[in-house]
Amino acid sequence: MKILHTWPSCPRSILTQKRVLRLIGASFLSLIALVLAHSAALAQSATPADANKDQGLQSIGKRFEVGITLSPDLNYRHLRSTENGFSAGSVERRDELEIPSLGFTAGLHVGYRLSERFRLESGVFYANRGFQTKQVDSFWQPFDPGGDQALPEFNIPIDQFDGAKALLYRYHYVGMPLRLTAEFGSKRLRWIAGVGLIGEFMLSARQGIVSHPEDGDKNRFFQDQAGSFRDFALSPMLSIGVEYLLSPRLRLRGEGMMRYGLLSLREQPYAEHLYGLGFQFSLLYTF
Repeated sequence: MKILHTWPSCPRSILTQKRVLRLIGASFLSLIALVLAHSAALAQSATPADANKDQGLQSIGKRFEVGITLSPDLNYRHLRSTENGFSAGSVERRDELEIPSLGFTAGLHVGYRLSERFRLESGVFYANRGFQTKQVDSFWQPFDPGGDQALPEFNIPIDQFDGAKALLYRYHYVGMPLRLTAEFGSKRLRWIAGVGLIGEFMLSARQGIVSHPEDGDKNRFFQDQAGSFRDFALSPMLSIGVEYLLSPRLRLRGEGMMRYGLLSLREQPYAEHLYGLGFQFSLLYTF
């Protein structure tokens, strides 16, 4: 038996998402140009005495920082049944079928040094999150034996795609983190750890299918995802990593990041919490 939902498309548009990406990209280029120009000016004006100083200690007196961040992420979701009829069996079937998916986060960073050890950090970012299914030949018969809605609402004509298929679910956000970081060490290479909260607003919810027919030509199709979604997400976050001082004002940072969504992605018929692990690279300029 084939189950095909014909729900209306989600009204969210990806135009806002494209504007956010263009804005972040332009800001990236402007900030990189500013940092390189200022670093070149500092290098030309540096004296031999300055070169002999500990570069880590020189940056302590600078309070403010700006930067750019980029993080490849591994995303997934945590399902739990509710009182609305979505059974534990359906959760188990989705857990058997679905797997984590790669995404990314890119943004602008601002920070303020509270003391020699602690910083308060924030910024704005764009995030591509989601998950997907394994590649299988058929979704409906083995995963909907009890009549429960075992998969999220899907209104793509799956029967038009031949061969092994994977369903993809993508959620696009713009957000703002707020976290407190602690720095350990006084040399160029330092440990850094952080804790905070992330607030995010959903730009669009997309669904897609990737098929691998026998002729070898991969087919991809995406459209707005049907259903209603929570516009706002709130996630606690933890991070730990290292920071290297390239110069008295310029720092390169690499951090492992972990976050978990406190609010369900959708209200019914089950609770669905997005979470993820990432490794964030940051280039920071202190002034």
